[in-house]
Amino acid sequence: MQKYPIPCDCLPFKSNIKALVYLVRKEGFLTLANGLPQSLIQSLMNTVTYFYFYESLKKEIKHHVTRHHILLPLLSALTASALSTCFVFPFEYWKTLQQNVVGVNSQPGIKLGTRIGDGFGSLLQRNLAFSGLYWVLVENIRRKVKSFFQQAVLKFFYKVSFC
Repeated sequence: MQKYPIPCDCLPFKSNIKALVYLVRKEGFLTLANGLPQSLIQSLMNTVTYFYFYESLKKEIKHHVTRHHILLPLLSALTASALSTCFVFPFEYWKTLQQNVVGVNSQPGIKLGTRIGDGFGSLLQRNLAFSGLYWVLVENIRRKVKSFFQQAVLKFFYKVSFC
């Protein structure tokens, strides 16, 4: 019976810097930077499309569907996340292919699939779950903090005016 964790030759490093130096010496800097340009393009496109869709949908949903403090950010976030994921997924796939194919240490057992749709479902699930939870929390916390500070400022000026 084998004990866990399984020992590995990368564990003796005392810091991330030493591990990074070892990685660059053994495999080269280009292997470390595989997929970086694709990641930057993907991040930029995802951010721009996501926030455009989120703000536009939030405005439309608020005007036509609901003003509910939980449903409004939830519906906006889920729809915006689905749309931006559909738009940016080919770049995610391109980045994954680039990171796996180019370089010295390509992993032999990884099967990426041959169709561009492989992995889309899991990426969509991840993005939808995160976006829905994140925006519902952020919008409601922002609303509460704004309300709290407005009340605090009013109380302060009320006290100052009667001193």
